[in-house]
Amino acid sequence: MKMLRKLVIGGAACLATVSPAFASIVQVQGKVVLTQGHITPACRMVEFKRSSDGALLWFRIPDTGSDNSIMAVTLTAVTTGLNVILTYDTAVTSGCGTEPAIQYVSILSPN
Repeated sequence: MKMLRKLVIGGAACLATVSPAFASIVQVQGKVVLTQGHITPACRMVEFKRSSDGALLWFRIPDTGSDNSIMAVTLTAVTTGLNVILTYDTAVTSGCGTEPAIQYVSILSPN
């Protein structure tokens, strides 16, 4: 079974097939320590400190065109200092750099 991914190349949308065998969905828990705005939305970055070992990881916030919910959640997480669960696919970037794009981010209650 192959999945279809929408790619935008030079302003034209096209579809590419991606084999699930190459996908690697990862969930990590920790804190957002830095989040960025950027003139090019797909180039926005998030620095994340993993709870399990303190490693600093970098991610991109994808440009979905109209929805900025990932950015809103990372901004809330960095200002409150609350733990988050971040989900990403090691094979999917935002198209700007090699860092993986965040797919989901959830803020955890302090209790």
